[in-house]
Amino acid sequence: MITENTAYYMSNVWDKISSILNETIPEIHLSYLIETSDLLHDIPRFALYIHLISAVICMGISATFHLFYCHSKECNSILCWFDYAGISLLIGGTNFSPNYYGLYCKEYQTLLYIFLGIIEGFCLLAFFIALHPKFYHASIRKWWASLYIFIGVGSAFPGFYYYFFRDANYIPDVNIFHWLLGGIFYVVGAVIYAMRIPEWWYPGRFDLCGYSHNIWHVMIIIAALFHFFGSLNTYHARRMSPCPVTPQLANGIY
Repeated sequence: MITENTAYYMSNVWDKISSILNETIPEIHLSYLIETSDLLHDIPRFALYIHLISAVICMGISATFHLFYCHSKECNSILCWFDYAGISLLIGGTNFSPNYYGLYCKEYQTLLYIFLGIIEGFCLLAFFIALHPKFYHASIRKWWASLYIFIGVGSAFPGFYYYFFRDANYIPDVNIFHWLLGGIFYVVGAVIYAMRIPEWWYPGRFDLCGYSHNIWHVMIIIAALFHFFGSLNTYHARRMSPCPVTPQLANGIY
């Protein structure tokens, strides 16, 4: 039975925990996925939906593969192709929203097309490479893991541009906490999978659970969540930092 004093102390403990979390965890604006009546600057949300859809497709394909890969050899091969190809979709969708909102202003659209063209182009290339049967030969395991690491690390270059060459009038100041941490999880997960840790060190001990493929999937899910929170905050930062109105637009000249 919970007494009045116990309830009082539990309430104080919860208040302390809430205060600590509010001070240490970056703010996450989940409400900006839906329409609200207090929008400061309404901008398109489709980039957020691209991020969500790419993640859902990737995770859905992966779940389907792991459910039915033992059905037959042919089924295993086909689903395995799409499992790895889905990672390319996830990386492409993840990188679309931060670049779109970061370079949203008309003055930076050319640079936006360049960044997105390079990133999405490499993701598309990796997608088609993953559909080739020779891609899964054990002898090239480290090579195709390195391909995903290369794409992931290369996706960070626009972030360096925003950090060192950002024009505060056009590009909002965005907290890179989510993007940096998500990228670390992606890269570390890929390295663990390529090196087959820990089963390479302890053969037979992790056959059922805890082997590199398990760890890799956990890392991808965590990284995807961090990057989605980053997309939400990037969207919110853009809403708070509208593009400057040029003299031509102010005068009604288009």
